[in-house]
Amino acid sequence: MATFTTRLAATKPASSENVSITVLDNNFDLFDAAVGATVGVSAARPAAFSGRVWYDTDLSSLRVNTAVSASTAAVWSDASGLYDTRVSNLERPPINSQAGTAYTASASDNGKIIEMTAASANTITFPTMTVNSVVGILQYGTGATNIAGTGVTIRSRGSLTRLAGQYAFATLAYRSPSEAVLFGDLG
Repeated sequence: MATFTTRLAATKPASSENVSITVLDNNFDLFDAAVGATVGVSAARPAAFSGRVWYDTDLSSLRVNTAVSASTAAVWSDASGLYDTRVSNLERPPINSQAGTAYTASASDNGKIIEMTAASANTITFPTMTVNSVVGILQYGTGATNIAGTGVTIRSRGSLTRLAGQYAFATLAYRSPSEAVLFGDLG
């Protein structure tokens, strides 16, 4: 006797049964609809759009297609609360531009990109921050950008703490208030 999967209700024939092509086709439709990742962007709500995500430009909101399969009409639901607010506006992170040769980061830099524009060597010093804090670092100027920590151990592959050169980008991610991992274009 056939059973059904919990989430998609796909048919699972018993090992003693012959498999029907129709059953397989229906299962594939269910799987296709469940993993679809097409994104639509428009002001008008699409009625027959078979993708899973749509960005409503009039309302500046993300919508999710909750229709059972691609062959049924789209059912658009508000996705608020299902995604991080930094993604909701589909914008890049704020940039904190620094022209000097020394900058001490703060908790307010979490989720931002620190852009160093100096023509001479410069250093960004990172203090302790909360777990899961993430800061982007961009060496926009020609001066070498070095990363240092005060009260925080900065770990990186090969123990590198300098960006590779002009236009290099790296990320500092805090694993704990006193430990962070630096990764990206280092040299």
